[in-house]
Amino acid sequence: MRAVASTQQPSQDSPRLGSAALASFASHWRRCLTFSFSFSIMQEMQASRDAWQHRAMASDISLRSFNSQVLEWKNWAQASEQRVEELHREISELESKLHTFKAHLRAPAAIPNQKQWSDECKMEYPRAKPQHPWSQESSKEEIKKHVLICRVKRSPNSVLSKRSPFQEIGNISLPQHR
Repeated sequence: MRAVASTQQPSQDSPRLGSAALASFASHWRRCLTFSFSFSIMQEMQASRDAWQHRAMASDISLRSFNSQVLEWKNWAQASEQRVEELHREISELESKLHTFKAHLRAPAAIPNQKQWSDECKMEYPRAKPQHPWSQESSKEEIKKHVLICRVKRSPNSVLSKRSPFQEIGNISLPQHR
C-alpha cells in the first residue's frame, strides 16, 4: 500500500520539473489544442462541403428534369406546328376543290322567285285557305319551307315516294269496333 501511496504523491526525492520540460509540455499542449481546433474546423468544413455537394446534386437533377421538360415542350410545339401546316395545306386543297366544283356546276335554270311559287301554289289549290301575308316577325325559314313544298309538289320527279300517307307507320292501331 505504501507503493500505491508513493505513486499518488510525488516523492521529495524526485527532482522538480525544469523550465525546459515545462516549455516542452506547454508547447505540446498548444499543438494538441491547435490540432483539436483544426480537427473541429475540418469537421465543420466537411459537413458544409457535404451539404453543398448534396444541394449541387439535387440542383443538377432538377436542371436535368427541366431540360427534359423543355425538350418535350419543344417536340410538342414542333408537332403542333407541323399539324397546323398540314391542316392549312388540306384547307387550301379543299378550297381549290370547292372552287373547281362551283365552276363546274351548271347555273340553275331560271328559278322563279318566291312570290311566283306562292301564286302558282294558290292556283293549284284554289280551295286552300288564303295565306296570311308574311309578317316581319315570321322567319325566312318559313318562307323557304313553303317554297320548297310547292316545288316538290310541282316537280315531275318528285322526291316524295308514291306511297299512301299511313302505309309506313307501324304503330297506329286500328279502331276497334264494339
